[in-house]
Amino acid sequence: LRNTAYHSATAAERRQAHVTLGEVVEGPVQIWHLAAAALGPDERVAQGLDAAAADAQARRGYHLASAAFERAAQLSEDDFAGCLRLLGAGGAAIAAGDVGRAGVLAQEALDRATDPTLAAGAEHLSGIVEMWNADAGRAERRLRVAAQRFATTAPEQAAGMAADAALAATSNGDCRRAIEDGRRALALTEGRTGPVRAHAGTACAWALLLGGHRDAAIALYDEVEPLLAEVDPLSRAAQSIGLALNIRSQTDDLSRARADALALSEEAERSGSLSGVAFPLAVACEAALRLGDWAGLEADYARAISLAGELGQQPPLAFLHASRARLRAARGEAPGCRADVAAAQAIARPRSMHSIETYCLSALGLLALGTGDHEEAAALLSELRRNVEQHGQRHPTLVPWVAELTEALCRLDREREAHEVLDGVAPWCAGPAGAALAARARALLSGEDFEPAFAEAEECAGAFPQAFEDARLFLALGERRRRAARSRDARAPLRAALTAFERLDARPWVERASAELRAAGGERSADGGVAGLTPQQLEIARAVARGARNREVAAALFLSEKTVEYHLSRIYRVLGVRSRTELAHTLAGDNQGFP
Repeated sequence: LRNTAYHSATAAERRQAHVTLGEVVEGPVQIWHLAAAALGPDERVAQGLDAAAADAQARRGYHLASAAFERAAQLSEDDFAGCLRLLGAGGAAIAAGDVGRAGVLAQEALDRATDPTLAAGAEHLSGIVEMWNADAGRAERRLRVAAQRFATTAPEQAAGMAADAALAATSNGDCRRAIEDGRRALALTEGRTGPVRAHAGTACAWALLLGGHRDAAIALYDEVEPLLAEVDPLSRAAQSIGLALNIRSQTDDLSRARADALALSEEAERSGSLSGVAFPLAVACEAALRLGDWAGLEADYARAISLAGELGQQPPLAFLHASRARLRAARGEAPGCRADVAAAQAIARPRSMHSIETYCLSALGLLALGTGDHEEAAALLSELRRNVEQHGQRHPTLVPWVAELTEALCRLDREREAHEVLDGVAPWCAGPAGAALAARARALLSGEDFEPAFAEAEECAGAFPQAFEDARLFLALGERRRRAARSRDARAPLRAALTAFERLDARPWVERASAELRAAGGERSADGGVAGLTPQQLEIARAVARGARNREVAAALFLSEKTVEYHLSRIYRVLGVRSRTELAHTLAGDNQGFP
């Protein structure tokens, strides 16, 4: 009824109501009544709205802050103040996750800006909106041109634009252009410190890393990392914090990258800056995927995807789908993998995010490799190889493909091509992660005297552990020993591979390792007893023995019902039981069955 009365009144009646209320109420609401009553520019009211916006930001109310800044801009008595407030409204809109609204405000600021510094700020905001909401390639060109135009009149803003141009170029997949933009940003901040140098240095380091210049990237990152503490998480330079997480995850510190990413995401959520939650979560998921910490990872992906989707954050959403596609590929979940790939491509292709395409090809190649379709795997991964070479993406471990393509080619007796692949990436395989990758590929390509190559690969893997890749290394070693008529020696690495694959629930690889182990004349060392269950299987068995239904077990352990059914069938087989009642009796009679 109140809304009906308000909107059925005339404009004059509504204004008089606001004037009356503005005279009698107190506190923050008063300024909104005065603003609604204003007929034209009113700097006193505009300043009051500035204070309301600052208060809203302090209380994490970024939508309200954006609205206050926007109304203050409308009441500003000069274009300088109005443009400054529009930029504040746009920044708050991005913090609230409303990128589309930020684009409208940025364009309005561009139309009003006469001061070079404010014009640069408006151009920068427009470029960021275009990067995240439209076309990464077009955004890179816009930001690069703007950085050149404002290099003399507004060097700090120009540096930020060049740094974000580098980020847009990496999203576009053009690592050569990204390095150019990153170095331009770095040059513009020469002799400076603080957030602008942190942003420029981190963007340049990321571009150098992707381009294969690992040592230069790490040296630069080590220089600017201490400056990241000065970066405002709500500023445009805040993207450098996300880049820092990526750099850490690609320079051999996955555990730290994951912990820092989770902490950053939680802090963004506590501060109410929902736009800063999804991307760190995506980094954390990717780090967990590589580490092999897959328990509950599906739930983490689902939460991050839901949040990015609700906020309309399309680039993080595309990355999350592409990353989850690889998890599902490893687990043999073909429909889910392909659905994630389709979702990622639907977002990435209209926006020229070519980097996402490589992630998708990696997932599809792994899916084909796991199911034994080596021709399909080789075709997909060869296309991926052409893509990264075309765009100058020389970092060999950012998108997993080298070991997979090497294996597929070896399975097809195309060793000469596999050697060409390894020779092509060898110069860029620096650091523990690169060394582990190169050693794994050399082991796959080793001849009859393969033991030294596998020993080297195991040693390198120990310096950079990745559960899924390490399990595949053990599987390959067991296969080679069995084919060399050394079945007894093959059993230990095959058992280790099988245990790891079961823990990860990587079903195609479980089947492959099981078949190899049987062919080698071996069985699981503890089959027929509780000790033969993986920790996750034992947890499921305990819950079922207590009377829980599959749906309840799935909900409690953050698994799908199908996953619970799969594990339950293996539990029955390992324990030699055929019903839930028998399972309960078996666990009750085994000291390891219950705590």
